[in-house]
Amino acid sequence: MTLSFITDVPVTARPQTCNMYAFRHYIARQNRFIDPTVLGQLMILKIETQSRLNQYSDIAIDLEPEVNRLRRWTQIVLCELPGGFNSIEGTRASGIIAPELIIKVLIKENIIRHHPRRLAYTQGSAITRTKSPLEHSPQVPPFVELLNDECHRLGLSELQHTVSQLSATLMEASERERFALVCFHALLSGNIDTVLRQSVVTLNALMLSYLTQHPELQVLVEEYLFFAFYSSWLDNPISI
Repeated sequence: MTLSFITDVPVTARPQTCNMYAFRHYIARQNRFIDPTVLGQLMILKIETQSRLNQYSDIAIDLEPEVNRLRRWTQIVLCELPGGFNSIEGTRASGIIAPELIIKVLIKENIIRHHPRRLAYTQGSAITRTKSPLEHSPQVPPFVELLNDECHRLGLSELQHTVSQLSATLMEASERERFALVCFHALLSGNIDTVLRQSVVTLNALMLSYLTQHPELQVLVEEYLFFAFYSSWLDNPISI
């Protein structure tokens, strides 16, 4: 049975398919079989999560029409787990839901392949829903919530606890959102432990140092934050 280009789906078949980004240096894993039922569960969760993010961005756009570009920054994609995470007990989900802007940066940094895998999945798989599309808390920045949800789903309890503790020390919601995006990048680039164990004076200093080392990430993160927290910039204008 012939396989089509950059895909795991037979040419003659017409199943439900989805895209999953893969790492350049895990060649052997890129050809592994992924359970279509498990992938179907992940797709349901991704769709529900995207619905919550769309709701968040639509509310923000209604309040501030100037931020109409916000929805492009709140898109999410599927990515395989970095090396070392597949062996975690209970991680049958085969991948992680991640902000698309992080994947764009990792592609530019030559960490993730430009073309995602196209994978078949079983539609309508049962899944235990943790929240409905309307259950996003407006007090919790969207990617802070996504990072916490994914750590919980993947059984990364120690990482979830550490990130939550550190995030709680940040006073502004925009700072917590910036930290979540830094953590997503560090997690997918395989150096989350190194980043969180660095000895720095403040968490803001850690973020500044990390973003300075990753200028592509800094540009996209700061542009997203500008639109996501537009109203707060108007309430607290910068004096020049």
